[in-house]
Amino acid sequence: MTYYFQGFETEEAALETVRKNGLVLQYVNNQTPEICLEAVEQNGWALRFVKEQTEEICLEAVRRDGATLFLVKHQTPQICLAAVKQNPWALQYVKEQTFDICCEAVKQNPDVAELIQDKQKFDSELKLNPVAFCSLFVKQKYFNF
Repeated sequence: MTYYFQGFETEEAALETVRKNGLVLQYVNNQTPEICLEAVEQNGWALRFVKEQTEEICLEAVRRDGATLFLVKHQTPQICLAAVKQNPWALQYVKEQTFDICCEAVKQNPDVAELIQDKQKFDSELKLNPVAFCSLFVKQKYFNF
């Protein structure tokens, strides 16, 4: 007999419990992708206790709370973009900052421009992309004119 959770003998019991409090995932002995997904849907910070992270589970966690990006073991551009859309300050946890990810973060909040690792490269790419330039300029006052 497999115990999914201390005191519970079924996957259904573990699912029901993590739906109420995702952080209880830390006590689930036999984690399934479904249990982990339910846990991070309830609380993105449950990602800390996921033993086998999948892109789907990580995406759901950062959609709930972008700051959980620092818990993601294998970042993808899609996961990073979702994180900065939810919380632009998550840019500080992006390991490989792309132009699109930086643009999205700055569109959300121009103050995060200070977190761009290669500002010179970003500014150069921005000058070559008039649509992005206009989008940032109109939406926020990124530039100090």
